[in-house]
Amino acid sequence: MRKKIVYPLLIVLILVTAFQSFMLINYHSTGRLLPKKVITGPNTVTDVMSFEEYLLETYIQPFEITMTTGEGLNVHKVTKESAAYYSQIWKDTVTLLGTISDLKLYEIYDEDKWNEMTGKSGYIVKLGYDCPIEFVNWISGSVNTNNEIKSINKIMILPTSSDEGDVYIKSREMVYRYIGVKLTGLLRQNVFLSIYEELKQESDITYVYLNEVASYENFKGNIEPDATVVIMDDKISIGSIRVAGYELLTECIFNLQIEPDLNNLSPVVTQYISEIKTKLFGVYSDVYKVIIAQNRDLTFSDQYNRYTIHSDGSVTYRYASASYMQEKGEISQAFNNTLSMLTDLTSLSGVMQNELILTSVQINEDSYQFRFSYYFNSYPVMLEQEKHSISITATGDRVISADANLFDISDASLPNDAEDMYDLRTFNILSKNDIALGSIKADSMYIAYIKDENTVLLPSWIIEGDGLTILGLKEAED
Repeated sequence: MRKKIVYPLLIVLILVTAFQSFMLINYHSTGRLLPKKVITGPNTVTDVMSFEEYLLETYIQPFEITMTTGEGLNVHKVTKESAAYYSQIWKDTVTLLGTISDLKLYEIYDEDKWNEMTGKSGYIVKLGYDCPIEFVNWISGSVNTNNEIKSINKIMILPTSSDEGDVYIKSREMVYRYIGVKLTGLLRQNVFLSIYEELKQESDITYVYLNEVASYENFKGNIEPDATVVIMDDKISIGSIRVAGYELLTECIFNLQIEPDLNNLSPVVTQYISEIKTKLFGVYSDVYKVIIAQNRDLTFSDQYNRYTIHSDGSVTYRYASASYMQEKGEISQAFNNTLSMLTDLTSLSGVMQNELILTSVQINEDSYQFRFSYYFNSYPVMLEQEKHSISITATGDRVISADANLFDISDASLPNDAEDMYDLRTFNILSKNDIALGSIKADSMYIAYIKDENTVLLPSWIIEGDGLTILGLKEAED
């Protein structure tokens, strides 16, 4: 009789012990007690939309899409508000990258070929950074047979017939041309022309490629010929924005700074700390102990994981055993882990989350680094000395570090009966700042918001080259 009781009990104890061991092993390797669920996007993601498609509509998007029919002073940017054209053109471009990955016939040129073709009738899709081919292969569901392409920065699509066109890939200093490629969706010639005419009629800002302004030979080596310059509009309405740190973090840090006794915290601060822990760690918040430094930095830590909220409201994370990491794993899984961390961090916001776009992918020897920037109304919101707001380093197993400046952004423009009007004449802006066009180096020229000590931000004109040249836009004169 005793054996009938002992044996089942022994089996139960063995199973419980095995489960506990699994949880501890998983916790020390991933920072979570239970296996981390791979992000599948919000509830709106269904079988109709794959995970990769969801990513192409949210985090993974190009910095800029421009189109022209070769008419000279008629270059238009496809914004995210352009009747959903932006997302679909980007998806069609990613499909195109999958198509050319199988093509073994292509031509190779130096970057002068790109300069020569800029301004031809078609699209230019700029990623804004050198995107590793491993990442491109993943999002396009392909494996590129051209082993010479290590990264992609820009894609030029020139429709030549109803459903075919030439495709140019800019990969650092080299250009790869694929001839007579099958085009689909919004990339086809007749659809392209229809979209162009629609955007031409509705566009608030008229751009021009630099090589249409003056002979590119005068600026060769200084300015990319496909840099877009505002030239035809005297003034345009661009709203101001309000940018503030996450209220929960800033209120917690503010009250922590005035605590008279760190060993006997007030109920207000105790409640803030409890709420932050719950949002970050859920039911496992008790696993993390609270450490308050002399400078009032707030840290949540266990044996392997360390989250720190600094006095300025920024957040850092470090995995203490990162030096023991073995394999960096697949870039796709590393990005999934990155999105898990991003979700954890943005859960600290008490309002609707703002748009975060992937703006850099870097492959390190033992890890991958992903950087993100905020966007609001199609314009990037950047830090004063740094283009990116969030940087996360991860492997296929876990996140090993994160540095985040987290913001809530809202519209702060004037009421409907008044407008913020700015002078966008590029050469006026340059001359008023004593800058000669031939003296600057520019990969891109664009409008952005620059985060400084102010809460309400006004738009600025950015020249991106070796660094960032920031020129504040002036209000247009009546």
